[in-house]
Parts: sequence; C-alpha cells; structure tokens
Amino acid sequence: MANEPDRSGGAGTTVRWLTAEKVATFVIAPILVAAVGAAITWWVNQPRTDLEIVDIAVLDGSIVNGQREGEFEIVSPRVQIAIRNVGDQVSVVEGARLEILDHAFFDVCEAGGALMVSQTYDVTLPLDPEPNQVLNVDVAQEIEPAQADRFEFSMQVPEPEDVVGTHMYRVRISLTRDGASETLDAGVVVLGAPHLAVETLWITDEDLEIPGPVGACYRELHEEYLRVRQWEGERSQQLMAAPEDILRHEPPG
Repeated sequence: MANEPDRSGGAGTTVRWLTAEKVATFVIAPILVAAVGAAITWWVNQPRTDLEIVDIAVLDGSIVNGQREGEFEIVSPRVQIAIRNVGDQVSVVEGARLEILDHAFFDVCEAGGALMVSQTYDVTLPLDPEPNQVLNVDVAQEIEPAQADRFEFSMQVPEPEDVVGTHMYRVRISLTRDGASETLDAGVVVLGAPHLAVETLWITDEDLEIPGPVGACYRELHEEYLRVRQWEGERSQQLMAAPEDILRHEPPG
C-alpha cells in the first residue's frame, strides 16, 4: 500500500487551514475600516459655506424738497440686511423671497397738513396684496470667508406721487444662497410706503363723530393704527417711538 503524505507538519504538530470567513476578518475588514476613516476625514475637511444674519434694520421713507418751488422727491423706505460668512469658502446670495404677511392703509381723511451698503435692490410692493403674497427678487452678493456685507432693499410702491396716505406692510424676508433649496431666514419687518410721518397721524373724539365718509375714514384709520401696533417685527426708529394710540382729546399744540 502506498504511503499517504504527512499533513501533520512533523511529529506532534497539526496544521489548521484558515477558512474564507477568517481570511475576510483578518484581511478585508482592516481595509474597509481604513477606507471609511479616509472618507470621513475627506468629508469633514471639505470647504463649506455658512452664512449668518448679523442685523436687519428698517429705514423710513421721506419727502425731499427739490431746488425749485413745488419740486420734491419721494425717497422709498429701505430694509438693510447685514450678513457674515463664517465658512471657509465664498458664499453667494442669489435671491430673496419677500412674503407679505399683513397689510394696512393709513388714509389721509382731510386734505392738509456701520457697514456701508454695497448694493440696493428695488422691490415694488403691491397696493392691494393677496394674503401671504410672495415677491421674488434677484440678488447677486458674494461674501468672502470671514467677511461681512450689508445690502438693502428699496421698498417702493407704484406711482408713489399719486398715493395719498401710507401703505403699511409686514414682510418676512428670506435669502437664497449657493443654489440651495433651503432659504436663510433674515427676519420680519414692519414698514410704511411710500413714506410715513407718524406725527401727522392723530385724531380727536370729535373726528370720530363726524358724519358721512370723513368720520368713517377717521374711525377706520384709528382701527388700522391699533391693528398695526400689534404687529410683530423689526421697525424703524420712528415706528418704535410711535404712541400706543393716536386718539387725543385735543389737537397737538
């Protein structure tokens, strides 16, 4: 009978062959761990953009007299936004979304009496907006890493010289950046257009009792003013200093 080969590896020694599962455990697993670790490190070290809102401010509109008698210019109210890039690559603001949350009108019932802004974007506000109407504005602002920028929206109404009274708006502003689907919420503002002069908004008890459309106008003005006072949002210095009520027992001296 032929002798069989000795697989014992010598006297008193037994050779144990590794299974495929053990080979995978000892050889492939460390490679996978190293690859996953490298991928995580690459992802963490990727350049990123991260914008944050520094400030939002409302500036009142005004009427500026011209050089000739009877000439004047209407300066629209503005909303200024300051942002900072806290990421490590350039971030681009590509657009803005302005949602009109509320609207009121202050009628004239009887005829009578830091960071510099880098860019201004005109916004035309509707005189009779739909509920939660959205206005999209094209914006082109590049913010370098670790830098800040301030730009503004000029809030205009159509044919401002023909508007008798003040349209009040409560607007939510959000920014679109770097082609992202999510927007950056800048805040809610309250403003009057084409211009607001709070000192002219006063009425007396006698005004409320006037019969006909004039008295109705005063009563509606009073109600609108009290409603606007309840609006939440960033306001101009003039609006923040406005009285709680415009109803007075006698005309101002």
